[in-house]
Amino acid sequence: MSGEVSHIFTQRKYFEHTERVLNIYTHPIGGLGNRIKNILSRIRLYAGNYDTVDIHWARGGSIYNRFYELFTLDIFPRINEIDYSVFLDNQCREDDLWNLLLTPQEQELIRDVIPGGFIDFECLQTNPKFIPQCIKDIYIPYFRALKPTESVQSLIDKVSLPENCIAVHIRHSEDWRIWQRWAQGDIGLFIDEMKKYDENTYFYLVCHTKEIEELMVQTFGSRIIVFPDKDYNKKDNRQHVADMYLLSKPQKMILTYGSTFSECSWWLGECRQDITVIGNHDRWNNGIVDVGTL
Repeated sequence: MSGEVSHIFTQRKYFEHTERVLNIYTHPIGGLGNRIKNILSRIRLYAGNYDTVDIHWARGGSIYNRFYELFTLDIFPRINEIDYSVFLDNQCREDDLWNLLLTPQEQELIRDVIPGGFIDFECLQTNPKFIPQCIKDIYIPYFRALKPTESVQSLIDKVSLPENCIAVHIRHSEDWRIWQRWAQGDIGLFIDEMKKYDENTYFYLVCHTKEIEELMVQTFGSRIIVFPDKDYNKKDNRQHVADMYLLSKPQKMILTYGSTFSECSWWLGECRQDITVIGNHDRWNNGIVDVGTL
């Protein structure tokens, strides 16, 4: 089974009996999307009805808040958050950190239509409709059980999206460019795609820099909707989580290739949205990376 090397159980006393504990470790450099997929995958595959789940939540990289400041997860009665700063699970395979894990039988079910036989951001680039409904039905309840906290929900409630609105997620942060996942001209691809829609179409924009927001407002004017008074330098992920849920609401999405943030927004919307993905792996491999100004 994919990810079995990360299947780490321990035991501890719980009142008068010994309980089995499933330990789920998040990588300090992993963003919100990677962590969500990691946690939901392992709970889905490994947690029994009577297990306790310990989520070892690392703060570091782009993550500033504790898990339970951002989400509630009503799947099992006992899910604990363990705050730690050092990545302990040395056996965890790197590719398991951003894939939704499947059983061998499930992998065979999708292998003919999805290369590799696992659910990752490639599925959004090729055709998300190729993911069999039975696989969607497995994971949608887990994403449905992942709820924003009250403080995050209060941020979501500040934004009202019109019906003729398209969700747009542009991943253009400095780390994205350092990892050579941003090719020169990618912003133009987003603009070209957005210009295909008439002037009555609005865009809920989630991006990572004020410069991108200003460029999009300059191009599309009041048709651009962003989180009110967005602070791009604030070290607080509650605004990011609110953006992820808001992206999931429109019927159409324009997303960044390779972004698990984009992908999780689609899953949170229960896979119902029509998706256009900007970018591809070949552009990553070009080595033509715009690391300068816009």
